[in-house]
Amino acid sequence: MDYLEQLPQIPTLVVEDVNVVRVQIRELLRSVGFRNIYEAKTGAEAAQLINENDIQVILCDCHLDGLDGLSLLQYMKEQQRLSGAVFIMVSADNTKKTILLSIQAGVDDYIVKPLKADQIRSKVLGHMRKKGVFSK
Repeated sequence: MDYLEQLPQIPTLVVEDVNVVRVQIRELLRSVGFRNIYEAKTGAEAAQLINENDIQVILCDCHLDGLDGLSLLQYMKEQQRLSGAVFIMVSADNTKKTILLSIQAGVDDYIVKPLKADQIRSKVLGHMRKKGVFSK
C-alpha cells in the first residue's frame, strides 16, 4: 500500500490554543490527505487524547496555558506505546532559545507559523517515513 493511501487512517493530533490557527492546521493536514485528526486547545486535553487514542503524529504549539508544548513532549516520551510517534513543534516563536530548547528536548522538528501545505508534505511525511509510522 502506498504511504499516501495510509494517511486517512493515521491518528493525528493538533494542539493549538488559538481556534482559527487550529482550524487552519487541521485544514492543511486534510489538504495533504489526513482524515483521522484530533484537536486539543490545551496540553491537558492533548494528554487525555494521547491516553485514549493511538496517536501517531502530533503538531503542537509551544506556548500553551498549563501543560505547555515541551511538557507535553516529555509526557508523550514517557508513554512507551508512543515511542514511534512523530512530534513536531509548531510555533510563531522563532527565537533561538525556544527552538534550541525544543530540539534539545527531542522534538522531531520545529516549524515556525504560519504553516504551509508543502511543509506538511516534506517535513511531517518525511518524519513519518523515517520513524516507520507507515505500514509496509
